[in-house]
Amino acid sequence: MSSEYASLTVRQNRRREIAIAAHVAVAPHHAEIVRLAPGAATRGGWFDATVVDASEGGLGFVSELFVPRGCSVQVDIRSPVQPDESLIIAQMRIKRVLMVDRRPGYLVGGVFEGNDERFEELVSRFLRSIDDIGSN
Repeated sequence: MSSEYASLTVRQNRRREIAIAAHVAVAPHHAEIVRLAPGAATRGGWFDATVVDASEGGLGFVSELFVPRGCSVQVDIRSPVQPDESLIIAQMRIKRVLMVDRRPGYLVGGVFEGNDERFEELVSRFLRSIDDIGSN
């Protein structure tokens, strides 16, 4: 690789476009710094979002709540078949935030952080199931 491109940050993994319900909460170690407005989050600090893309490296979601770049969050991806069931609970660091409309609506993207081999296998199974659904 040429040295002029060595500092570029490029996507490492293929994204899958999806639309699946999730709950998001500010991670405990950022909860004192990033506080949501009273009434904005429900269920003990969790707020609703829709995961719109997923890859081995992270997720993108749409939310009505702003989450600052650099913040760590927990994302609980819900089963579309059993809404009370979690498919994956992940911690991720926010890398991008875009306001997408006046609702307000924010497109938030981040990378998984602090995960082990067991978590990576869980993400791989989740992504394979998305690929299987998309190929049918």
